[in-house]
Amino acid sequence: MPQATFKIGAFTVSVSYLQQRSTTGLFYYRRAVPAPLRRHYNGKRELVFSLKTKDLNQASQQAQALALQHNKEFEQLKHNVTPSPVLIIQPASPPPAELVPTPAPEQHTITLNDIKHHALKAHQGNKKKTTEITRCFGYFADLPPILAHIKKRDVLIVVERLKTEQQLKTATIKKAVGFISRQVRLTLQLHDLNISNPFAGVPFDNIKKDAEKRHTFEADELLKVRETIRRKSALVTAQIVGLLYDTGCRNAEIGGLLLDDIKLDAPIPHLVIKPHDQRGLKNDNSERLIPLTGISLEFASIVKAAAQPEQKHAFPRYIKDGKFKGDGCSQAVNKFLSGVVEQGTSHSFRHSLNSRLIESGATEMEIVSLMGWSREGMIHHYGKGRSLEYLHHVLARMHRHEQKKT
Repeated sequence: MPQATFKIGAFTVSVSYLQQRSTTGLFYYRRAVPAPLRRHYNGKRELVFSLKTKDLNQASQQAQALALQHNKEFEQLKHNVTPSPVLIIQPASPPPAELVPTPAPEQHTITLNDIKHHALKAHQGNKKKTTEITRCFGYFADLPPILAHIKKRDVLIVVERLKTEQQLKTATIKKAVGFISRQVRLTLQLHDLNISNPFAGVPFDNIKKDAEKRHTFEADELLKVRETIRRKSALVTAQIVGLLYDTGCRNAEIGGLLLDDIKLDAPIPHLVIKPHDQRGLKNDNSERLIPLTGISLEFASIVKAAAQPEQKHAFPRYIKDGKFKGDGCSQAVNKFLSGVVEQGTSHSFRHSLNSRLIESGATEMEIVSLMGWSREGMIHHYGKGRSLEYLHHVLARMHRHEQKKT
């Protein structure tokens, strides 16, 4: 029997048939139906009513009143007497909202396909996202259709099959499971369903083991890239590569820049990496200031000088309908790089800068601050005023180290 226990001053009070939801704080009346009487309640094992209040006193009055009425109703049914329906409670004060029985258990009807369609509807018009949603749910199309019938072991069996039979990377599977788990959790909260999420807490042990290692540019490759982009500096792709070269930024962080994000007239020239309407950032720590040095400073000047009057975006070619087209930008930059070096993508500059910083003696804290990685507390280690000057010193030290090697 559900029973809520509350501490009131020096007293502990227990209220039968009362339960408070941790997610909403609302109180619910829950009462088991005796087995011989379930046929009178469409086979229900229990009666559940939302009391529509977070106030303990109101909830206690309503639960007590409902309990008394159900005691009488159960007793009448035992003797084959048709009882009066239990619908509304009228406590003396304050007047409560009408008590409405909860709908028929939705956990027996909601399907994984329903959840998929809800996710697709939420991202309608976003072709990339809808394709990803369809793919993620497609991996688990063989699971039982009803959500309440899916067990965690069923999910684990599919995960193992995706790894062994379809040869999918663990990180790919984890991303799909994580997305579906979030959609299931939202559905459970939306419909106030009391069933477990079979996609939550699925273990993944070997993500790093089977992940494809990203290429890091060697010194001779960086030299080839530097010579090529200087020769082709009028190309937009070359300009993006130039800004990636000594900043360690992500492709989207550069491709989605506003011209105003390139600060050449500041005491320390720098990029302002922050979210915009046309593109967001990967995480909160990605919002940062990046000093412009070396090749990146050179190309920042080229980009600003080539801008047209009234131009808002640094690279308007990759802005369509007010949104940054990351796939198009990434593909163009990677195609450009494939004609210069045998391996590597736009993301390789990020790995390369990490290696270059380590070789020059940069600390982990300095690298985290420059790269915008998700590490709790690091992004706030320095105040903004000092941070830019300090990080400029870190990059300058890296350039001096590399000049000594040549």
